[in-house]
Amino acid sequence: MKALTKDTVVIGAEPETAAPFAYSLEQGGPQRFADWKASFVDGAGGQSVTERMWQRMRPVVDGAITVTLDETRQAMRLIAEKSRTIAEGAGGLSVAAVLSGQALGQGPIVCIVSGGNIDLAKFAELTAV
Repeated sequence: MKALTKDTVVIGAEPETAAPFAYSLEQGGPQRFADWKASFVDGAGGQSVTERMWQRMRPVVDGAITVTLDETRQAMRLIAEKSRTIAEGAGGLSVAAVLSGQALGQGPIVCIVSGGNIDLAKFAELTAV
């Protein structure tokens, strides 16, 4: 999208328990995320950003939003209710970022919801009211 439209802004979303890209942006270079904790959002985030990852991401990613695990659960539930789609934790991050109010800008906001690799019982437990 950035190659087609120069005004496109690409923002990543990470869980608060695994946000090495957001931390690396704050520090100005690739970093290890010392506060990493395993969670149900196991398909995104991580423990560190390597130099190679940093070099590849910086030209195409403009920023990062960190969301709570609760915001991610709520987004997963909303996705299921509104689109009848089961999204794993990583798949709910972009919607959680928008719902948190941190994703601001001109024009439409597009969320990529990928990944449905979650046990249905675990999904039900996470998204129960």
